[in-house]
Order: sequence, then structure tokens, then C-alpha cells
Amino acid sequence: MPNPAELPSNSPPSESLQADLDRFLDVTRERHRHGEDAFKVCGGLSDGIDGILKQMFVEELGDVAEDVALIAVGGYGRREMCPYSDVDLLFLRESEAVDGKIKRVIRLLWDGGFDLGHSVRTLADCYKFMSDDVVTASTLMENRFLCGSERLYAKFGAVVNKYRKKWKEPFATVKFEQLRESLYSPGRTIYLLEPHIKEGLAGLRDIQRFLWIENMRRGHGTFAAFRKAGVFREERIAVLEDAYRFYLRVRCENHFVHKRKQDILEADLALDVARNLGYEGSARECVEGMMADYYRHSRNTYRFLRYYHETGTQGRKFVGKLARKIFATQVKPYLVLYKNRLYLREPAEVENLAEEILQIFLREQELDVRVSESLCEWIRHQLLDEELDFSRSTVVRTAFLKILRQGGNTGRVLKTMHKTGVLDRIIPEFQKIDGLVNFGGHHHFTVDEHTLRTLEKLDAVDKASEYDPSQGLPTDDHLFHRVLMEIEDRLPLRLALILHDIGKGIPGDHSVSGSNAAVVICERLGLPEETLETVEFLVYRHLRMHRISDRQDFTEPGVVESFARLCGTEERLRMLYVLTYIDISSVGPGTWTSWKGAQLAELFDQTLACLRTGSVPQIDLDGILRHSELGEEESARVKEHCEQLGSPGYVREIVPERMLEHVELVDRFLETGQSQVGHHECAGYHEVIFCTSDRPHLFSDLTGVLLSEGLNVLGARILSRNDGVALDLFHVAVSDKISIPIEARIKNLRRKIEQIDSKVAVVEDLIRQWLHQNRYSRNHRAPRPLYGPSVKVRNDISEECTVVEVNAGDRPGLLHDEAGAINRLGLDLRSAKISTVGTRARDMFYVVEQDGLKVTNPARITLIKQELVTRANSPGAALLQGGLLFRNSDL
Repeated sequence: MPNPAELPSNSPPSESLQADLDRFLDVTRERHRHGEDAFKVCGGLSDGIDGILKQMFVEELGDVAEDVALIAVGGYGRREMCPYSDVDLLFLRESEAVDGKIKRVIRLLWDGGFDLGHSVRTLADCYKFMSDDVVTASTLMENRFLCGSERLYAKFGAVVNKYRKKWKEPFATVKFEQLRESLYSPGRTIYLLEPHIKEGLAGLRDIQRFLWIENMRRGHGTFAAFRKAGVFREERIAVLEDAYRFYLRVRCENHFVHKRKQDILEADLALDVARNLGYEGSARECVEGMMADYYRHSRNTYRFLRYYHETGTQGRKFVGKLARKIFATQVKPYLVLYKNRLYLREPAEVENLAEEILQIFLREQELDVRVSESLCEWIRHQLLDEELDFSRSTVVRTAFLKILRQGGNTGRVLKTMHKTGVLDRIIPEFQKIDGLVNFGGHHHFTVDEHTLRTLEKLDAVDKASEYDPSQGLPTDDHLFHRVLMEIEDRLPLRLALILHDIGKGIPGDHSVSGSNAAVVICERLGLPEETLETVEFLVYRHLRMHRISDRQDFTEPGVVESFARLCGTEERLRMLYVLTYIDISSVGPGTWTSWKGAQLAELFDQTLACLRTGSVPQIDLDGILRHSELGEEESARVKEHCEQLGSPGYVREIVPERMLEHVELVDRFLETGQSQVGHHECAGYHEVIFCTSDRPHLFSDLTGVLLSEGLNVLGARILSRNDGVALDLFHVAVSDKISIPIEARIKNLRRKIEQIDSKVAVVEDLIRQWLHQNRYSRNHRAPRPLYGPSVKVRNDISEECTVVEVNAGDRPGLLHDEAGAINRLGLDLRSAKISTVGTRARDMFYVVEQDGLKVTNPARITLIKQELVTRANSPGAALLQGGLLFRNSDL
């Protein structure tokens, strides 16, 4: 690689440095994308930066070269420089006399585009820093001499050696504890859809901790040194080195794609990274191929490090090994328990191997302990025998079903069975979802990780105690614990959780293919017909309850009755209700919300009542008002209001006291002629009520005004009275991180609605103003979805309305843009169901033509689809002009 310092330049120093750095990055990008080994790519970039720094040193510090040593440390010291990583430097000097010149060099480097991680220290400072901060001492231990005083660098080497001798064990102990925390911290997993390449579980940092420990204890700090020393089997080190090389390669590409230091492999740019790394095929095939390799390397690394932690290879003293033999408790002839972990007794002779392996997992569950990594390794080794039969053994099936029936910690046990390969041998179909990436827009984990987390979530609900009012508000687990306790046989529920996404590894609709696979699996397990049918129902219908509560107006006639007929029994309804909660809440953080819980609870209660009585109970408004706290006059006002609305759903969903608040809003509007805005605090979200004259574009304006106050719409109910008064209810959550109380936001909403009514402002101006001043910087971007929007126009959901379903990548202003498109199409919007899960929005609009009839004209339906797809892909001018950046999908 050419040294830019050898090239003449008349530019100012900072501009010349920036040009040299850019040139090296271009060369590095070319070498990297031509597939050169990642270690050589990073080493070449490090060498190039060496040349720039050496030239800078000669020009700026040449006259004091004997008083300063420039030393590369950290990742740069290891020659593992990634494109936009910090350049870690140590300016070693003997006195402060040279500090002024050093500061000038640092300033020039910063101005020239270098991100520095630098320090200026004396030898005494270095030793004190390493002694005081064992956690970061490794930064100085990994070093290379660049230029300057070789005498000072030799002394620095002596300081490092002194530190090694005195702090060898404390350093290794701290790093070993950091490794333990990373490997065993609850909730950490390698199966994230957006993994942290450097700091994530079994990522670069964990491998580096292993290297630091071994370097300090044995002097083997490189993969080559490990091979030469022979402490570890060569194939183990090769696997670890391959993973490290792969991580470096992905990290380099991630830096190039982002044009900055970025170590999280974000989903919306994963496609660019995958294609630039040479993965081929469709968008999904590219990303899934790259992530499959990522999980393979992560899994290999994780297993190695777990084994390293639990066995003597980490430097455990002889006394520690002896203690396990003396104090371990014998569990079976071949199995012992020590410090809450099961180990294989040495020597061990095991007959009926498949059956006895299942007994290990039964003991894990019954004793509430864990299987040691060395025992997991032994099990994996036994499974290399392909003739070892798990799927047809009656004893194995009986033990497996016992694990599922017993409960308690089933999820954790099944995770152990999965990571050893046993679960895949009992249910071979599970292999097809192993490490499978599902970019459905809201999944944070791979399919197998999500599936096993649902079992752990069920364990948490099972263990949740009855709600104690003295402990504050009940959690969702408390609420669902009550429902779970009413389910007599939970085996079908646990099997359904294991199998509910099994179809994602099979072509076709995963609910259909999954239910077909579930039948085969249940038959193979020897389950009775009734259990098999329940599991098939739950797998086939596992999305149904959520779709109805989230997308359908189930206050319409027949919706609840139809769902009740589908469930058939209270037992199945309860199972489906619990499964729905567990499935959604196990997808990832933030996917379960109080609003979703409220909708599901309403559907569950209505369906349960329907199953018990044969029909949805008729609304008795007079009876409801008699049993309320309202007086006679107040009840009369509410009754008149309900008659004006003519909406049975409104009466069913809203309590009389809240209806009275709405009546008061209507009265104030009729008296003053000014639009009214009300607010009600709910558990986990807010209800905002708008009362104004019904008019075209109203819904679009209201969604825009809510956007202009940083409020994200979770759901909406659009109501119109016979006298032309619109009463629109929005359930919202604060979407920004600005510390503005909700009361202030409501006050701003009132002011903005007045401005729109009086034509002082238009909603687009309010959106632009908000984007410019309060919420988003110009560097903010909306994530790019892996696949584009789709629109369905259906006439089979509602008896009176056409339902337009929009499935698109979520972004700020999407609902406002959709509402505007519906207005431009001349459709009359009667109701809307708004649903956002992760990065995907699924919005249902109940519309009719201007004559009040459904949309049936094929050309009209095509136009609706085209307009909404266009609007989902192309944000309105207010959003673009306000500074919000969007990435256009190239799918």
C-alpha cells in the first residue's frame, strides 16, 4: 500500500491529512470488497495509518523525538484497525515541556479526520493507570512502537512487564469475571436480528477477553501462539479464529456502509452489508445467508467460551478440580451435581444412551439446576452417532412429554436440549428453524430463539403469584396467571408454543404448513386425538385472535359470534388468549403494549360471554345507566348522546362516566362553535378526544396535528352524530424523548386545532415546524424496511364497509399520509384500526364510497391500491421538507 506521506502536497496540514486518510480508506475498501483476508485488510489499514502518523511525527515533533515515543495501543496496537474505528495512541513523554507540541499534533489529527482515542502520559502515569483500572489495562498491554524515542519505549516495555508480574492474577480474574457476566447474564442471546458485532454475546470483545486472559497467564495472546503451544485442540482454535475473522470482515463492511464507526448490524442496512460481502440471491436470501453464517460463528464461539469457562483450561488450580470430585453429589451412577450444575462422572459408562440423555434433562428440571457446558459437550459428541434413536423411542417420548407436563422451568430445559441438538433429534422439524432469520418487521430474534423464549415466558406466567393489591398495579403476567390457572391440561399449550412457528421453515403459509407438521409430530409423540386436535387448532389459529383485536372492528355484528364458533370451547379460548399474549410479548422489547392488552382483553371477555350464553349479550343502555353513578339528568343527557351516535360499539366500550365527559365536550362545542380537545389517562397510553364539525379531511388533519406534537397513534375510533358533530377518539403514546408533559401537549393540540379551524395554519406547516424545531435532527432517518408496502382491499370482513389493509414499514407521518390518500380518493372513512409492531405498521381503514356503498369496481380497487402503495413509499412534502430523511428501498 503506498505511503501518502511520500506524496507532495501544498495543502494545509489538516486537508492533506484528510486526503491521505480518504485515499487509504478507498484502497482498503477495494481490497476488502475483493475478498482479501480480514486480518490482512485491517493490518494494511493499520500500516497505512502508521505511515501518516510517522510523517506527522517527523514534521511536528522531530526536534523533540528523543523526549517522546508515539505508541499504537488497543485495537490499533493489535493491527486490527477497522475503517472508522478510533485510532488509539499513547504519547509517552518524560516531562510536560513537550505538551504544547503534542497538543498541536492532536489538534491537526482531529482536524484531519482522525477519530482519536489518545492519552499523554509519563511512565509513572502508565503504571498508575494500569494499576488503578484493571478493566482497561489491556489497552496499554497491546502496543506497538511507531516512532520517536526507542529508549522511552524500552522503558515502557519494562513497565508493562512489571505490571504483568505483579497484576497477573487480578487482571486475569477481572477479565474472567467480565467474560462470565457476558456469557451468563440473563436475557443475553446470540440470536438477535440486530447483533452488536463488538460487544454482543460471543462477539469480538468476548474473544478478546479470552485472548487477554491467556496472554496474561500463559503468554499466548495470538491464534498462532495457541497453535504452537498446543494448550487447546487445533480445531477449537481454528473455529475461534474463523469467527474472529468473520466478525472483522462484517465489521469493516458495516463501517463502510454507514461511513462511520457503527458496530450494530442494523436490520435496515443488513441487505447492503450482505450484498457487499458477496451474498447472492433475493433480498431475503442475501440477508438470511449472512445472518446464518453470523449465528454459526457466534454459536461456535459461545460453546467454546462456555466450555473454557467451566473447565480447567482457563487456569483453574488443582485444588479447584479436586474440590468438585470431593464435594459433588451423585445424582445417577454416571451423573454428579456440583455448585448447581450437572457434570458427567468420570469414568462414565452409560447404557440405553438416548433414554439416559433424556433423564439428564429431567433431572435438570426436577432439581432446578443447570447442565454444565462440559456435559453439553459430551451430549453433542454422543449425537454424532446418527443411529442413536430419539424420535421413535417410547421411553424418550414419555420423558419428553413429562418435561412438558411438569412445567416450572420447561423453557430453560428446552433451550439446553436445543443447544445440545437433542430437541432437534426428538422433533427433526425444529432443525429447519434453527437460526432462521424472520424479517417480518417486528422480530428481534431468530425463529428458534423466539420460540424457546415463549416457553420461558409461559414459565414466568405460571410462576406469577395471585395479584396482591398491596404490591401496586398488577403486571400483565399477574393478569394472565389467573387465566392460565383455569386451563386444566397445559400440555397442548406448551406443544403449540414449541410448534407455532415451525412452519416458517417450510414453504407456504406458516400457519398452514405449521399445523400440518404439528399433526405429524403429535402423532409421532403418541398423543391422543383430542390433544392432537387442540394443538393443531392452536398452531393453525395462533395469529387469529391478535388479528381480530388489532385489525377488525369486533363491535360489528357477527365478529365475536364467528370467533366464538371458531374457538368452540372456553378451554381453547383461554389457551389461544394466553398463547397470543406470550407470542407477542416474546417477539422483542416494546411489541406488547397496554393498548394491545386492552383490545385483546375486550375480545376475550366478549367471546367468553358469547360461549357461555350462546350470543353476545345485548346492550342494555338503560340498565347500564341505572347501575352507574350518574344522576337522572346526567343519564338522560348520555342516553340522548348515544342515540345521536347510533353506535352499539360505543355503548359497549365506553363507561357512562366517560360518556358524560364526551357529552360535555359536545355541549361546549355546540355552545362556542370552537373545536374541543379532551384527554384521558390510561394504563400505558393516553386517550385524546376531538370534538368538532364533521367534514372532509378531518381524520387526516387530526392525525397530522397529533404527529406535530410527537404523539404516535395506537388506535382510533371515528364517530359521527346525527347532528353533524364528529367525536374522534385516538389512543396515543408519546413517540419522542422530549420532556414535555402530556398536559402541555394537549394544550398545544387545542391551539393548533384552533389555528386550522380559523385557517391561520395548515397541518403541513405544523408538521414542518415540529420537525425543524423540536423533535428530529436532519441526520435522523426513517428505517428502511426489508420489503415494501402491500395493500389489500377486502369486502368480506365488514357487512357495511370495504376494508383497506395497508402493510408497510412504519415511519413518522405514515398514518397522516395514508389518511390524506384516502381523502384524495374520495372515500368516506367510517372507522380505522391502527396497529404497529416493531418496524411494521398494519393499518385497517373501514371505508365506503360517497353514496354509502362498498367499493366493488375493479378499476377503483386497483387505483386505491396504487395510491396507498405510492403514499407509503413516498412521504408527504411536509415530512421531507421538515428534515426527516428516508431511505428508498431497492427491493
